[in-house]
Amino acid sequence: MVQIITRANRDQHASLLEDMYRHRYRILVEQMGWNIPGIEPGYDYDAFDTDRTIYLIETHPHTGKATASIRFNPTTAPHLMSEVFANQCEFQGVPVADDIWEVSRMVYDSDRMGGELFRRTRGLFLVAITEFAIQSGIRAISWVVRKSHYATLIQFWPTTPLGLPKYFAEDDAEYISAVSQMNEAALAGVRRRRGDDALVFPYGIPSDLILPGTTPLLRAG
Repeated sequence: MVQIITRANRDQHASLLEDMYRHRYRILVEQMGWNIPGIEPGYDYDAFDTDRTIYLIETHPHTGKATASIRFNPTTAPHLMSEVFANQCEFQGVPVADDIWEVSRMVYDSDRMGGELFRRTRGLFLVAITEFAIQSGIRAISWVVRKSHYATLIQFWPTTPLGLPKYFAEDDAEYISAVSQMNEAALAGVRRRRGDDALVFPYGIPSDLILPGTTPLLRAG
């Protein structure tokens, strides 16, 4: 199950959010070697986890623990790319618009899933991200990701790089910034990866998350 968590329902999901912050720390800091300024040991909560942040969290079908998560932030407010990674957008600058949102902190936890569940989760979560964006009126998402993951994502999302790859010594990897279109082509691409066209959010998303003037591309049901 993929949960949509916003400021409106955050209190109802407090324990899941706590689990997600600890889960992010374990994956990003302990396993991947990230150096995230200003966070507490064991707990990844930073300046870009705000009241306006929207989280998608997939939970394990038996334990209810977070197995995958991502955060959406509006680009019209300070966000990770504008404040930390602007130097990675030398081609055309940091994208800013009401209908462009940044996604960050996309993590999967293979230790909490067996091999088959892990493969299904990755496919399902990409569909969830794309469905959520389209249903809410988000035209495009901006992101910074490892170069190796970039090569995978561009197979499914129509994507334009924003700059050249940059090397980060702390986790010995190159990262690249990009912007991806969230449209029917993107949805078809991630559905191919998943292997079916079932909706992750069959009854749509909360109406207060839908941007004005949006005509959803998906049919509920």
